[in-house]
Amino acid sequence: MKRVILLIAFMLCCFVHLYSFTSGGLIYTTSSGYATIIGSEDHNITHLIIPSTVTYENFTYHVTSIGSNAFAFIYDELRSITIPESVTAIGDNAFCNCSELTSITIQNSATSIGKGAFNGCKKIKTLNLNCTEIQNWFKDSKTSIKQVVLGESVTTIGNEAFYYFSELTSITIPNSVTNIGKQAFAYSGLTSITIPNSVTNIGYYAFNGCSGLTSITIPNSVTTIGNHAFHGCSGLTSITIPNSVTNIGYYAFNGCSGLTSITIPNSVTTIRNEAFAGCSGLTSISIPNSVTNIGERAFYDCKVLTSISIPNSVTTIGNQAFAGCYGLTSITIPNSVTNIGKGAFYSCSKLSSVNIPNSVTTIENFAFSGCSGLTSIAIPNSVTNIGNGAFYGCSGLTSITIPNSEISIEDSTFCGCI
Repeated sequence: MKRVILLIAFMLCCFVHLYSFTSGGLIYTTSSGYATIIGSEDHNITHLIIPSTVTYENFTYHVTSIGSNAFAFIYDELRSITIPESVTAIGDNAFCNCSELTSITIQNSATSIGKGAFNGCKKIKTLNLNCTEIQNWFKDSKTSIKQVVLGESVTTIGNEAFYYFSELTSITIPNSVTNIGKQAFAYSGLTSITIPNSVTNIGYYAFNGCSGLTSITIPNSVTTIGNHAFHGCSGLTSITIPNSVTNIGYYAFNGCSGLTSITIPNSVTTIRNEAFAGCSGLTSISIPNSVTNIGERAFYDCKVLTSISIPNSVTTIGNQAFAGCYGLTSITIPNSVTNIGKGAFYSCSKLSSVNIPNSVTTIENFAFSGCSGLTSIAIPNSVTNIGNGAFYGCSGLTSITIPNSEISIEDSTFCGCI
């Protein structure tokens, strides 16, 4: 009996501190001196301006949250929302299916936005966001949002924040932003963007598939360009990577077919796998002395690349690193290289001369296969193994010099050299 009395007393206490009232047509609940807005008496409201405080029975409450389902489903006429700085939380499905909503302003205090808060809001055209981290809250409006204004309180553009925003052609990123998350602007309609010098990291797939992007400025603050960061940005014609960058991720510029030139700074030590593969418009590239490794398929299918200078710092040329570079006519491999990877120069059909230095010990399988423009080749004394099909299909070869040193030559190494 005593437990029952205590439970009833507790429930009464909660009831005293949590009750609802209406003020200015808006419905609130209160708890511990704070108010949560849970709806409106007018289901045909068109412009919602949420106050920062509300007074009821001579007591003033700070409005700190918008409840779950507060304006969901039945507020079909709602066109715009202004949320004050006092609001820190927007509940799940708060504005779900507000189908006519076109404009939202969210201040910097909103640290929590619930699941599906804006689901079904398919006509939003303008966003004014000033919260610390932007997340993927507006995915159902990705084909309608044309303008996004970010305030100085924004520090992180989160994963998929503006993913597939096809109508978003430009955005100004404020100096407060330090991180651009994974797929933040992937497949958006951006045509140009300036990244401020506060940003240190460009995340994986950040601008992946932004085919309309023609120019981008990367500041000296950026140290990492993530995997696939600009993959498929076919409209980019040139890009300058600043000296601050130490890491260019896998596939970072893969498929940027409009790129004609690129400068890699001497802060970069590795050109990772497929970093520039498919850059079919690339005619020249400068590799700095800091690079020690050229990754697999790093420049694969760069069809019009005519020449490239590999610095003395490079020790490894990865598998298929320059395969499909049909326009490559000559290349000098420095005496720092010890291994030429599988298919490294596969189908470089216009390659007429190549110098293999005394540092090379292994020429991997199909390394120069299909280089039909080669007329002569000299294998240095340092080479101990020539892989299967290494010079397969080099039909223009008329002279081959093989050293007297002990060397392993695999099957089909010179097959098709007629």
